[in-house]
Amino acid sequence: MSGRDTPNRTGRRRFLHTIAIASALAAVEPAQALAQAKRAARKPASKPRPVPAPPLSGETPPSEEARALAALLAKRYPHLDPAKVAGITKELDQRLDGGRKLRAVKLPNGAEPDTTFRA
Repeated sequence: MSGRDTPNRTGRRRFLHTIAIASALAAVEPAQALAQAKRAARKPASKPRPVPAPPLSGETPPSEEARALAALLAKRYPHLDPAKVAGITKELDQRLDGGRKLRAVKLPNGAEPDTTFRA
């Protein structure tokens, strides 16, 4: 058995390899922190997001579709309180309305992808 094949030699190599990786990782963390600090300094203070307005009495009631979907959710998840179900109903109605509006938009003949997609 030669001196190179001894378990101690392999153990030392693994140890040195681990030390090299650890030192490389230790150098990366401060660099990431510095990059985040630079990005934060360049970015102006963000404006606070607008808070959704409370529902007005003149709002249209949710569609039958949205109410039916919300009723299914309320039946499936009985732990939801009525306020959460009302919020879900409103959200469903908005999404359904957005889908209707998207389907109503007619695209001109020239509005197509530049490339042909194949699967």
